[in-house]
Amino acid sequence: MKTITNFAVSLEKSEKALASMDLEKVFRRVFPRYLRHYKASVQQDRAGTDYYVVTETVTVQVDMKVLSRDPGWKSGWSSCLPIELWSVKDRWICGYDGNADFVLWVYRDSNRVVLARRKELRDYVNLRRLEWMFFLKEYESQTRSWNGTIYTSSFVWLPFFVVAKQGFFYQYKVA
Repeated sequence: MKTITNFAVSLEKSEKALASMDLEKVFRRVFPRYLRHYKASVQQDRAGTDYYVVTETVTVQVDMKVLSRDPGWKSGWSSCLPIELWSVKDRWICGYDGNADFVLWVYRDSNRVVLARRKELRDYVNLRRLEWMFFLKEYESQTRSWNGTIYTSSFVWLPFFVVAKQGFFYQYKVA
């Protein structure tokens, strides 16, 4: 039997992790013309945006993925990236269908961040999903949402060098 994660508890844990980080430093590294950032509303969060980042030229929406451990940080930059195949597998809702402009993975132990343009990421996942489901181990988790329903999400681990070839993934170290 799978463990069911409570969304509210998971969200609180993620928010605590983000609160302990210097997000200004992270956003400055990723968006060189950074001015400020602010948290999205609960409704915007449900639509896929965690933060708004204001730069000198544009305001962008960012979907944050906070990970406590970087699976490859001890071996350099050759680590893997968790790529969501299904946000809600039971209803065939694809990962990365939200409103954000960018997805930002933050590895807390290594200070590594990976940025991807969300629309290109979504299209790439949609193109390769069946192949990855067949050839790679798919990891699933079940979550109880804010309204009590239980849904299943799934992801695969992809080596960063594979996704980097796509031209819309960017990797940074935040000092």
